[in-house]
Amino acid sequence: MHWSCWSVSSARFKERPGTPPRLDDDLIRELAFREFLPQRREAGLVYFLAFEKGADPPKSYLGRFSNLKLRIRLRSQAKVVESADSSQWIFDPATGEPGVLITVDNPRWIDKTRVEVTGRRYQGPLNASRKTYEIQKVNGKWKTIRVTRRAES
Repeated sequence: MHWSCWSVSSARFKERPGTPPRLDDDLIRELAFREFLPQRREAGLVYFLAFEKGADPPKSYLGRFSNLKLRIRLRSQAKVVESADSSQWIFDPATGEPGVLITVDNPRWIDKTRVEVTGRRYQGPLNASRKTYEIQKVNGKWKTIRVTRRAES
């Protein structure tokens, strides 16, 4: 079992009767992104974030991660380069530095207080992983309660 040091609050949202819990989707995705992002800057890496199917999050969404002091960009700002052996690598075209693509899918709601969300981290063919997170709302905050590793290279 994995307990995350991250939690995010949904206090700014007031639920109305009959309102689906989807208002918290961005908070849940943020928690999954934070699970993949390092807590301190790694030399020379740029992180590119994507929602499901490679869609860019809103540019303002990147501000949620300003406390990490990482270079974080939108998915559309990444360049995928194919090498001679057909493997693909992620780069920042503005700097030429290596990048990491992190994709988090839309949450799948289990019930009103529990969701599952799948995320992927890709830097290159031998540096990739896919994990599923079970996230639960506890005392008004979303917390990761279980991580299942689906694939790793």
